[in-house]
Amino acid sequence: ILSLKCVSIFQPVVATSCMGVNHPIFIRKQFDFCIVDEASQISQLLCLGPLFCSKRFVLVGDHQQLPPLVLNAEARDLGMSESLFKRLEKNQNAVVQLTVQYRMNSKIMSLSNMLVYEGKLECGSEKVSNATVNLPNLKKLTLELADASKTWLKEVLDPDTPVCFLNTEKV
Repeated sequence: ILSLKCVSIFQPVVATSCMGVNHPIFIRKQFDFCIVDEASQISQLLCLGPLFCSKRFVLVGDHQQLPPLVLNAEARDLGMSESLFKRLEKNQNAVVQLTVQYRMNSKIMSLSNMLVYEGKLECGSEKVSNATVNLPNLKKLTLELADASKTWLKEVLDPDTPVCFLNTEKV
């Protein structure tokens, strides 16, 4: 633990989870800044731990995605499934919405953009917008999938069909 403590003293950047900040090497450690990624998935109590160790903080997340996992119904009813991110997001002056994304092509993005984000999302570049899956040996694989029972798989692997819905009820 002593060598870890020495490393943590001299490192300009320390990465840990919200639970990891409870490790003994962080006792009485004060950070200038704390960035909590996926903050919308973390319960309020768990998120507060690292924030107490820092002078300033930024929460990064999207409350339109997965909320904190709270299995106890009573705890959910008492508000434990609301993240600190969502709670603070109610203050419009404390929020900056990022609208440029680099994770998915425009056809995939359009679904969530219309349903959730009011058309505010845009692709970060033409390359991102037009990106498709590049599967090696796709032609060979397509021939192997010529069997009628596997046509759904052929459609899923087709780079020209970036979005498709599959009924997995009978699988």
